[in-house]
Amino acid sequence: MGEQLVPFAVAPVVDFPQTGPVPAPPARHISPEEETGIFSRADELNARVARILHEYS
Repeated sequence: MGEQLVPFAVAPVVDFPQTGPVPAPPARHISPEEETGIFSRADELNARVARILHEYS
């Protein structure tokens, strides 16, 4: 049989004004205590996801 052509939409080209990059806010310092809390929460979430994946696989 012959090839099937699949129609697709083409977005119109729109000219936008060229702007420079937006300056990012300064990085926030994280204390060792905050970092420990963040990693602890990440470990809890990873364990929860692992349990869910194990349960449904």
